[in-house]
Amino acid sequence: MKNLLLIAFGFFSTVALNAQQSEWCATDEMLQEYFLSNPEQEQSFWNEQIQLSELAQLSSLKGAQNNKAPIITVPVVVHVIHYNGLGNITKQQIDDGIRILNEDFQMLNSDTANTRAIFKIAADTQIEFKLANIDPNGKCTEGVNRINSYLTYDKRNEVKALSYWPSNQYLNVWLVNTIRSGSGTGTILGYAQFPNSGSLNTYGFVCRNDRWGSIGTANNSNGRTVTHEVGHCFSLFHSFQSGCGFSCVNSGDFVCDTPPSQSTFGCNYS
Repeated sequence: MKNLLLIAFGFFSTVALNAQQSEWCATDEMLQEYFLSNPEQEQSFWNEQIQLSELAQLSSLKGAQNNKAPIITVPVVVHVIHYNGLGNITKQQIDDGIRILNEDFQMLNSDTANTRAIFKIAADTQIEFKLANIDPNGKCTEGVNRINSYLTYDKRNEVKALSYWPSNQYLNVWLVNTIRSGSGTGTILGYAQFPNSGSLNTYGFVCRNDRWGSIGTANNSNGRTVTHEVGHCFSLFHSFQSGCGFSCVNSGDFVCDTPPSQSTFGCNYS
C-alpha cells in the first residue's frame, strides 16, 4: 500500500482533492469520530502520515517519479443499495463511473489542459480500476451487488454491513440515495475511510449514486466525487486538513506539491 501511495501523491493534491470546492465530503468528520472512539490510535495515525510524507519527499529527491512503475490493477466491487428500485442504477452508469475514475488516475481527462503551470507536476499514477470478475468464492461476477434496503437513505456506515467483500482483495464502494449530514449544513456527497482508521470490514467509500459517473442518475455530475473519495482511501488528505503550518511535510495535506491552506481564507506566508 505504501508504494501505491507514493505513486499517487503528486497527482491528487492538485487534481482530485482540490476538485470539490462546492461539494461536501464527510471523510474528515468520520475520521474525527473514529478518534473520539479510539483516542489511543490518533497519535500513531498522524505519525504514520508524517512518515509517509517524508518517504514521498525522499522518493522525489531520488528522481523516482521519473521511473515508470508497473500498472497496479485495483479490483472494485460496487454495492448498489437501492430501495424498491429507487437508486438501482444501470450497469452502463456503473461502467461510466469506472471510466471517469481511470481517466483521472491516468491523467487522461481533457481538462488537464487547464492545469496552472505551477501544478504541471501531475502525472499518470499507473493505477487502473476494474470491476471485479471473480467474487470471494471464486465464482464469476460483474463486480456489482444490488441490495434492496431503506438504509440507502440518510445513513453512514450502517449500509456497509449489508454487503461487503474482503478489503484486502477488493476496493469496496457503496452507492446510496442520500447520506446523513453531520453537525454542519449542506449535502453530503460522499465519504471515505483512511487506511488504519477503522475496521477492515468498513474500509472503502460511500457515495451518492447521483455522483457516480456522468449518465443516468448522475447526468448533472462530472463524476469527480468518486476520484476525490478514492484519493482519501489511499491516505490522501485535503490541502486544508490540518490548517496552516510551517512545513508541508507535517501540515496541510502532508504533500509538498501544494502549501498548507485553510478551507476559507488561506494562509499568510509573508
